[in-house]
Amino acid sequence: MRTCLYKDQYVTLYKDELVINSYFFPFGSEKTIKVKDIIGVYYDKQGFLKGLGKVKDWGMSLNPVWWGCDLKRSFTSNNFNVIVDTGEWPKKGFSVVRITDFLNALRQVVHPSVQFKKEIPSSFPKAHKPEAIDKSGVREEVLKPEPEIPEKRPVYFDEMEPTPNASAPPPYEQAVAYPRLDKFD
Repeated sequence: MRTCLYKDQYVTLYKDELVINSYFFPFGSEKTIKVKDIIGVYYDKQGFLKGLGKVKDWGMSLNPVWWGCDLKRSFTSNNFNVIVDTGEWPKKGFSVVRITDFLNALRQVVHPSVQFKKEIPSSFPKAHKPEAIDKSGVREEVLKPEPEIPEKRPVYFDEMEPTPNASAPPPYEQAVAYPRLDKFD
């Protein structure tokens, strides 16, 4: 059985995973985040209309954060709003009841380079996750420039030579070269 480091009604933290309860709309299923993927954590106290536009009760806010369900998030409470940045779009937001316990437990399991900021930003810095690149079977060689392509001669339909103004319409006299009917029967 896995050891739970922190748990409340909104989130559960294990040594290797963070599980956000009631995340997906409209069914309220949970979202699981690998702890090793976390590159940033933002948090702030909930308050009446605090973070207007940046925080939402459930769903996508104006900044690129998808919030797990907490229908009392926009009202005054002792809870905290937390955003986890995994380098993916959108960021993941949720509520936490005991912020000190949660942050202390999270700091124990994330990479030491993960930054914790006490603010909910309007936009997020572009952070790149370091990825391991598998170079097995890849040859390291110097790239050579492409040889120049010889100039191509124009090719005409049925190898006919082009005629000047071939795309222009014929003169009016040629276009209406019909006999005139002067007499009416």
